[in-house]
Amino acid sequence: MNIFFSQTEQLFDGFLRFGFIPEAAYSQEDKTILVKYYLTVREGLDFSLPENACAYNNALRDKLYPKAEQLLTGH
Repeated sequence: MNIFFSQTEQLFDGFLRFGFIPEAAYSQEDKTILVKYYLTVREGLDFSLPENACAYNNALRDKLYPKAEQLLTGH
């Protein structure tokens, strides 16, 4: 999977803006890991109808937040 730097930064900024991950200083490697993780988990989430947007965001947050915390603590 090839992810361009600018795409990684844009997605990562969105994660922070929408509260999908905790505010912290992330390394570029951690950012890339989170973006790759997002690309794998988003396929399993239902975003077929506009009214599902809130549920989709909550499900995405439930996946990304713990992964980000894991990277930050090194566990």
